Amino acid sequence: MPANPLLLHPNGSPADSHPSSRSRTPLPQLNLKTRRSPKSFSDVFIGIHLEVNRSKDTGKDEIVWNISVSDGFGITGSENGKREDLDLSPGRNGVEIAVKSLVSRLRAFEKSQGYKIQFVALAAPLPACFAEQEPLFLPSIWQKLDAIPFLIPMPSAMTGQTTNNNTAPNSPLSPTLSFFPPRHNARKKGEKKHIDLSFLPAYSKQRRARGENFAQRAVAEAIKTLSPSVRSATSATNADEMDNEVEVDRDGEIQLAGINDYAATTSEELWITFNALSNHLRGHNIKIAFFSATPQGGGVALMRHALIRLWRLVGLSVHWYTPEGHPAVFDITKRKFHNILQGVNKPGTKLKEEDKTLFEMWTDNNVDTFWSEGAIDDKSIIVIDDPQLVALIPTIKQRNPNAKIIYRSHIQIDTSLVNDPSKGEGAHADVWNYLFQFIEQADVFLAHPVKAFVPQNVLDSKMPVLYMAPSTDPLDGLNKSIGEADMVYYQHYFGRLSEQQCGVSIDWVRPYVVQVARFDPSKGIPDLLEGYRLFRRKLNKAALSPAEQDTPMLIICGHGSVDDPDGEIIFEEIHETLSSKEYQFIKDDVSVVRVPPCDRTLGAILQGAWCATQLSTKEGFEVKVTEAIHKRVPIIASKAGGIPLQVKDGVNGWLVDPGDSEAVSERLLELYRAKRCPLTSIALLEQDGETPNSMADKTVSDYLARQPKISPTGIKDIGTSEDFWSVGNASKWMLLWSRLAGLEVENEADRNVLGRMLPENGAARSDIWKDMEGRDVWEMISGKKDDTLIIG
Repeated sequence: MPANPLLLHPNGSPADSHPSSRSRTPLPQLNLKTRRSPKSFSDVFIGIHLEVNRSKDTGKDEIVWNISVSDGFGITGSENGKREDLDLSPGRNGVEIAVKSLVSRLRAFEKSQGYKIQFVALAAPLPACFAEQEPLFLPSIWQKLDAIPFLIPMPSAMTGQTTNNNTAPNSPLSPTLSFFPPRHNARKKGEKKHIDLSFLPAYSKQRRARGENFAQRAVAEAIKTLSPSVRSATSATNADEMDNEVEVDRDGEIQLAGINDYAATTSEELWITFNALSNHLRGHNIKIAFFSATPQGGGVALMRHALIRLWRLVGLSVHWYTPEGHPAVFDITKRKFHNILQGVNKPGTKLKEEDKTLFEMWTDNNVDTFWSEGAIDDKSIIVIDDPQLVALIPTIKQRNPNAKIIYRSHIQIDTSLVNDPSKGEGAHADVWNYLFQFIEQADVFLAHPVKAFVPQNVLDSKMPVLYMAPSTDPLDGLNKSIGEADMVYYQHYFGRLSEQQCGVSIDWVRPYVVQVARFDPSKGIPDLLEGYRLFRRKLNKAALSPAEQDTPMLIICGHGSVDDPDGEIIFEEIHETLSSKEYQFIKDDVSVVRVPPCDRTLGAILQGAWCATQLSTKEGFEVKVTEAIHKRVPIIASKAGGIPLQVKDGVNGWLVDPGDSEAVSERLLELYRAKRCPLTSIALLEQDGETPNSMADKTVSDYLARQPKISPTGIKDIGTSEDFWSVGNASKWMLLWSRLAGLEVENEADRNVLGRMLPENGAARSDIWKDMEGRDVWEMISGKKDDTLIIG
């Protein structure tokens, strides 16, 4: 077995070969050889305990590690070791070498055994050098190993305080230890007892056993988060039992990114603005709350996870609450609110009086059960996402009259219907007018940057109307780079789902068209199926496809959502269409898959696509378009809602009219005939010889490489606008909160940056919206009028 590179001294001799260690039992190492020939991947889970001690022999810092491997049922392997030749001081490269070596070791183990490491659970406290110095260990596990990094606190009685430099300070930029229990905390009734191991000596088998215990406990605790249906670490979402607050990244146990990772993806100008705004808000102790329908399953939830992750890195008090759902209520909020407002409801669908009663009772019940203390009463600003929780607004006004309320509309409201009671038997106007009686009590109406999405009675009211695009995150599972080895895993995983759900075997050698979206009546899936059918018919007639492996397949995939009862109906309707006679010749080339809540799976499928589509008939914004462009995947998208704001036709994608399947087939045919897309982005791909997969693999393979920077120049070139990404979106929110709270800029350095955005006299200025009314908030952040992206 090859020696572990971490165990080697600079002279090349194994770490335990010096005289003082010859009598010791050889340290266990991970097995890097096998005669097995697995045809598929096996999931494994890693626990690690790290310590930094002062070596008695050399007086230098010594890294001691223990690794435990679990298959989800028990410990199947381990490794113990130490290294004392690295300088771990700030400014040196010792931490960089150690992080690279540990991650490389795990990658080699994974590859040699045919494993997929689903997560790495580190026993806390983590040594300060690994928590503070770049590259940070936990984000490196996420970005380079594609494993979820857990930090699992050990009971204080087990940890002791016998090591040197083993704790990180509790600060906004290193929140690693903020949740640790007090060392001498009295044990609560029913709390599990733990043996006190702190008395064990520092350099002994007992010490090693203590480290192994930590590593094993860490992996055992993290395994409790696994999805029971797939035995995979697919979800990092949890909710506090007291108030149903969403515990993003398991309330800090998972750390996907450090603040410098976000800085690396962002332009210098925007980063300065982001920091000035976060410093400004933090200095005024502002508390923010978001209320939305579900903690996962849709675009709103994805945004909230990413934004709260980012705000917590800079020490802001931002909270996110969701209700306890009920199928009967979700049937109302989806089919009788959402679908009717978008104009995609089935004829005859109406909101009844008993629906209104049930909806309001459900809201009140959630208030009484979860939000009667704290969630509402102590917040400075509260954001209500979409119609599902609008009945909460009067309660907020009553319980916390000083709180400012923002109503955030994420959907395309068909104002041609809601403004005219004579259309659709008045169903659309009735629904909107019912909801508006709650919404009009808010302080601000915030819409996607499409003026046609704002009903007339909003414009006629005294509510300020502002526009703001949504965002996606460059470091989450949807957008982070997926390396070659992990792409193979996700292809295998998705292929199994495809065979299980629709009986279609995917040949990954063939190119494929993909649409990643919810199974929703507004996503244009029938138009995609027809466009693909016409494209394949044209290929056959023109004899353009001499080999089957050269013919593109079609993949339609997305997550489900607990508040979306339409998902199952649309899923079955797709298969009804594919079973018809005219689709028989392509049925085996169309894969339709509902993916469990693992964003990396969808990110990998999008990254590997030959072409992406987003053919919505009604749409709020749909940032999957931006995600495809960022990955340099050609995209065909409809001119629905905010989609045209993301695509420059013929430069970084194609735009077609909603419902125009013929145009979709023509764009696919042009792409196929040329073997390339006549777009600037694809021309650059051919020029530099890179593909989305090869670029991603380079980023993952280089342990110091950051995720790709977001283009700051917007849709004028092939890139995407920072307006559509987390740092830009977080900055817009912080500007709105500062305005609403009437905060004065006290710090001179921040005033130099924020002077053009915020009133000079803070709360003394009464017309805080005078210069913002009807404007895109991004224009305020960028300071450039040509960055105003509002569809009139």
